[in-house]
Amino acid sequence: LLGPGGRREHPRLRAVAWPTPQRAYAVGDLGKLWLWRGETGLWEADPATPVNFRGNLLGIAFDPANAARGYAVGQGGVLLRYGKSWTQEPEAAIPVPARGASFTSIAFAGSQALLAYRKLVNGRYEGGIIANSGSGWAIESSASAVMGSNVPWPVAGLPDGGAAFTASGVGQGSQVYERESASAAWRAVPYPGTGEPATLALFREGGALRAIGAGTAPFTLTVDSEPAAPPGFPPTLFAPYPIAADPEKGVFRQTASGWSDEEHELNNAKEGPGQYTRYDTVYQPDPVSAVLVNGDGSQGWAVGGAVNGEAPVLDTSDVERYPADGDRKST
Repeated sequence: LLGPGGRREHPRLRAVAWPTPQRAYAVGDLGKLWLWRGETGLWEADPATPVNFRGNLLGIAFDPANAARGYAVGQGGVLLRYGKSWTQEPEAAIPVPARGASFTSIAFAGSQALLAYRKLVNGRYEGGIIANSGSGWAIESSASAVMGSNVPWPVAGLPDGGAAFTASGVGQGSQVYERESASAAWRAVPYPGTGEPATLALFREGGALRAIGAGTAPFTLTVDSEPAAPPGFPPTLFAPYPIAADPEKGVFRQTASGWSDEEHELNNAKEGPGQYTRYDTVYQPDPVSAVLVNGDGSQGWAVGGAVNGEAPVLDTSDVERYPADGDRKST
């Protein structure tokens, strides 16, 4: 990624979309939007970025049938609509419950854009799904009915209208909510383990919708608890959400009979009792952050690794292997 004067940039990128063979977009922290042009084969800072934009972007998606229709979303109410320039959706266009919320993930299921939101209200998260089929944003009431008080993080969709999202709540396990088509009802499928995945990948198996979950949603309470600026002062510049990298969260593939651990490396063995200075710990696999698969789930890619300074310290041996200078292994 080359910035002004050809200087190499090192932004933290969160999501990528490729709406046409000649254009790709990547978004990330601190207002970073990048454009790849097929005619040059190079990435550049997107000239359509709003002037003085400082938002932290988490997702980007385009209508699979209309490359001129897309959205980039992020923390603190950032909802940018694609056009000759990226334009923030006016507050009046966003349903009241989602105004001022962080938009954590966006996907298109056919021509319907599905957007997950969450916001901190009196110390507790509230959230849901809003949808836009071309006539404006509205609460996806059928999704709200099935997930209750749970709060979503990732959403995913297929060009044929199939879709899924995950949500969890205090004291409740994570659930994957799926629908087979745009007209089908949402159904809840319990997700294995604790916590919800950071990303979902969807495919069809014998015509049935299937999901693959990877990674773990980050801890966002510290960032979202930052107080807003008082009246008359510039708005607070919120820190980007952290990167979650947990080797105890595997890659789970949905099958007709349940969920399968695709890495076959999860191990819940723990150290023995005692106050020792170091342990000979069990093997921990590299954390996986996202998965991309083809239409029938037979081939794909998985990416991840421990991010410098942000992977959780699991025990004292983890400190021994990964010293404080940030020299951590990655995949």
